[in-house]
Amino acid sequence: MAIDNDVLSEIVSRELHSAETWMNSELSSQQANSLKYYFAEPFGNEKKGRSQIVTRDVLETVEGIMPELMKIFASSDSVVEFEPVGAEDEEAAEQATDYVNHVFMKRLDGFKLMYNWFKDSLLMKYSVIKVGWNTEDRVEFHSFDNISKEELKIFEDQADEEEYVVTDKTKNKDGTFRVRIRRTKKEGEPFIDIIPSEEFRIKERSKDIQTATFVGHVCEKTVGELLEAGVDPDMLPLGGTRSSTLSDNEVTDARFSSPEEGTGLNVLDGGAEEDRLVQVADVYLRTYDQDEKRVVIMHVIQVEGEVILAEEVDHIPLISISPIMIPHKFVGVAAADLVTDIQEIRSTLIRQILDNLALQNAGRYSVVEGQVNIQDLLDNKIGGIVRTKSQGAVAALATPQISAATFPFLDGLDLQKENRTGVSRMTQGLDPNALTSNTAATAVNQVMTAAQGKILLIARVFAETGMKPLMWELYRQIRTHQTEADVVKLRGRYVKVAPFDWIDRNDITVTVGIGNGNKDQQLYHLNNLSQMMQQIGATPYSYLITPGNVHALATEFIKNAGFKNPDRFISNPELVEAPEDTPAPEEIIAQATAAKAQADAENDKAKNELAALKQQLDRDKFEWSKKVEAAELAVEAEQGRAVGIGDK
Repeated sequence: MAIDNDVLSEIVSRELHSAETWMNSELSSQQANSLKYYFAEPFGNEKKGRSQIVTRDVLETVEGIMPELMKIFASSDSVVEFEPVGAEDEEAAEQATDYVNHVFMKRLDGFKLMYNWFKDSLLMKYSVIKVGWNTEDRVEFHSFDNISKEELKIFEDQADEEEYVVTDKTKNKDGTFRVRIRRTKKEGEPFIDIIPSEEFRIKERSKDIQTATFVGHVCEKTVGELLEAGVDPDMLPLGGTRSSTLSDNEVTDARFSSPEEGTGLNVLDGGAEEDRLVQVADVYLRTYDQDEKRVVIMHVIQVEGEVILAEEVDHIPLISISPIMIPHKFVGVAAADLVTDIQEIRSTLIRQILDNLALQNAGRYSVVEGQVNIQDLLDNKIGGIVRTKSQGAVAALATPQISAATFPFLDGLDLQKENRTGVSRMTQGLDPNALTSNTAATAVNQVMTAAQGKILLIARVFAETGMKPLMWELYRQIRTHQTEADVVKLRGRYVKVAPFDWIDRNDITVTVGIGNGNKDQQLYHLNNLSQMMQQIGATPYSYLITPGNVHALATEFIKNAGFKNPDRFISNPELVEAPEDTPAPEEIIAQATAAKAQADAENDKAKNELAALKQQLDRDKFEWSKKVEAAELAVEAEQGRAVGIGDK
């Protein structure tokens, strides 16, 4: 890279001045005005002795949108889902999804990040976050007692190899030693910072961050913070006294308008050099590299006009959202912009109504000079006497009652505000007319759905333009910089995650709960799905319903009930070994009947065989007796005497 630091410093300084001039003009005034309206600060046209009330339409609008947004995005621990690039990648994609969501929601406090990011956008037209990787030294101390002289020598010899320092060694009375060592480990973790609008810089007329020719973050840090981050002390500017230019800003003054929060001016005079504030510009610019013959993205860090880092990068890790986007323009429209004029009109009307009521209760009078005791009239005591010298010397000046004509106009302003923002009394459950028996439930649901459509559109914009690139960038940072495996509890079990083995992904799906209605509607649809699966299970196509399908349906039922960890109630079929098939009761009865019939048949066969054998024995015995009788007759005839043959 042949781009000289002096050239980069000149480009950065010029672009910073141009961007600061643009962003600190009308845009800065509009953002400061939104904050003033949000805090219901006076308009500046108030008169002493008159009502000075300021309505809170901007606050009511922003705070009316925020609950819906947070319910959509934070009702589940899973914000996005990474899609597998093939069948063999399904398990890895599932693990990446679980781990990235775990890091975002648990370690980076995702709820707070989303809350501040979304609200900042609703107020300031846009909001920008910066995603990166922090590497810092973590110091640990360990103490060991009763160490022998030989073991102490081993401690000292291995100090360099094991990267620790023996900070203290004390000899005990028995000749052993007490040793204390300090170990310094480098640990890294991703970070997500929301950039205040007064610290963000982008070239005017840019369409978006990724195509802008110049974009950056200008903030103040102490010299000590830069030294801790590893900046060479020789590259830092010499000491001096100066006042902060960032704190003296219209938006900053509006943000910290309370007198208790100070003036915002940081003037550091004296003290340690490491505590001195310096202005740091962390910027990205597109410039032409003459050696490479192409336009490159340069990441430049400039401290007080001096470049301390310049490197080429392939993308800009800054992400912005706007609730109402304008095509071909970076700065969108804030939700606050929709009601600032209504807040001013409503405040003026209500002031006039209160002044009118005050005049009716304590109006003005006409008196005949010299005929009235003026002090009696000025005292205005309840039941007091006003002394006059002639009848009709005091007459009340007529004060017209304007409330009857003003209240319908205020209702019209409320309706206009609801049409603009989608925040209505009905959607917030504050409209008593929606609860009467004369209002059909379907009509109420239609009105609420139509009103919520504007809020759901903002949620979809935030999901696609904000959460999706944010989680992709977080995936990229973890995959690129995390060099050690991590053991975390995902889906109810501890797993070892090795992000350095992940593949490069481009497909990501936002899984926030948008477009599925409220929980009652979701429960209705889930019940229909359950009935459909039962009906399919009773058909020849029951093989289409797998254990995974049943588990997914049960999981959605549990989530709908408000429980974030369904694995506590039902196990994943992939992690549980299915038992042997148990026959149905009808099958058991049929099997028993068949076994009994078979046993009866075998018994009858045995009886028949026994009867046949008995008949055979009887025949053999009869034949034998006939032969014996014949033999006896033959012997008797031969010997002339009686003869008995056989068993006796």
